[in-house]
Amino acid sequence: MLSARNVKGAKVTGAGGLNVYDVLYHEKLLVSRSAVEQITRALDPQGVGAGADTSGEEAA
Repeated sequence: MLSARNVKGAKVTGAGGLNVYDVLYHEKLLVSRSAVEQITRALDPQGVGAGADTSGEEAA
């Protein structure tokens, strides 16, 4: 994460520091799989969407 300090216009934040403004403001997001899982747990604490396929592969 420290190397991103050298990229002009880049903002680095942990999954816990993510907010709506950052998601909507930036044209591109780079998110690790573990961060997506953490964000999903935070937004869906009851696991309602737990059956969703997060592998990125289409179902046959």
